[in-house]
Amino acid sequence: MKQLINYTYFLIATAILCSCEKVIDVNLSDSESKYVIEGIVTNEAGSSRILVTRSNNFADGSYENIRGALVEVESNGTVTTFTEANPGVYRNTAFKGNSGNVYNLRVVINGQTFTSKSTMPARVTLDSLFLTVDNLDKTTRYATVSYRDPRGRKNYYRFIQFKNGKKEKSIFTESDEFSNGDQVETQLDNSDRIDDSNPALKKGDLLEVEMQCIDAAVYKYWFSVVDGGANGNSENAAPANPVTNIIGGALGYFSAHTMQKKSLIIP
Repeated sequence: MKQLINYTYFLIATAILCSCEKVIDVNLSDSESKYVIEGIVTNEAGSSRILVTRSNNFADGSYENIRGALVEVESNGTVTTFTEANPGVYRNTAFKGNSGNVYNLRVVINGQTFTSKSTMPARVTLDSLFLTVDNLDKTTRYATVSYRDPRGRKNYYRFIQFKNGKKEKSIFTESDEFSNGDQVETQLDNSDRIDDSNPALKKGDLLEVEMQCIDAAVYKYWFSVVDGGANGNSENAAPANPVTNIIGGALGYFSAHTMQKKSLIIP
């Protein structure tokens, strides 16, 4: 099952980093404040990080970076502490995840404890990145990825597109519900994109695509984002109806995933 999720992040991950089942109806009021946790553990050393913020006004997307939190990730009995690298950003540069391991997140903020867990799937090789043309407008080209989906297990993917180093707002997810064991070609069609500041691909652009192999819970999170939609047009707008795998009352998600990238120059 293929989905194009075209929405604006309800987290402020991009802003922070640049400057350094059933859907649950949350129905937050403008004044209600919620902690937001966005955590990723990856198979590449130095890329894992936990972002901790608080929504000051859910309607206008204002957030506060949370300092002084205790952030720990446990796996196979080993507890790793993530320290504050920048306000609200917690890292451990030596940490590297492994496929098949279960990772347990624990975040303590002012006496409140939030937990989550995620299993890192096996890495599926991204075979190639190339361009395909729009079926109707032959002048429009899209990034297209190819990979062999492993047979006999459920697999879930997320793709992120970068143009000239800028992360695009369109988010693409896919499951192998109808492609288990197949050679898959996925066109990252962002023709209905809302990111007008990053227009269509043109000659000379540097195109990069990151492929993440994610677990079922994280896939359901992104699925709920497209199901709930987003409020507003800014990068920190919030989906109206998000699912979260964070326990304790915070919004957000925790994802243990593999990652890999391919790039090309638009001819």
